[in-house]
Amino acid sequence: MEGRMKELELTQGLFAEKLGVSRQTVAAILSRGKLPKDKYLSLIAEILQVSEEYLLQDSKPGYLSPEPASDTGKGDLDVYILRLETENRMLREENERLRELIRKIKQKPE
Repeated sequence: MEGRMKELELTQGLFAEKLGVSRQTVAAILSRGKLPKDKYLSLIAEILQVSEEYLLQDSKPGYLSPEPASDTGKGDLDVYILRLETENRMLREENERLRELIRKIKQKPE
């Protein structure tokens, strides 16, 4: 998570503000390598512009299950659809970045 925050130039304070938690909470998350419960997972993924799976791979094992928490009110299908929508959005954004790069390369004089 810290690496992605640096890439996006997000300070702990700004990240905390976007997440709706204190800076100390973000510092604790980063120092422990421990993600909060599922209710924040999709929001963190959205803020960092990554998939939830990416966050799960980056966290220390045993702290967060990829299965939806029973208190989120979302069923397996809802969570699956949300993940697909997030991944689709990320792929579209990456596709646009690549198109822009190709345009710039084509415009450069040889």
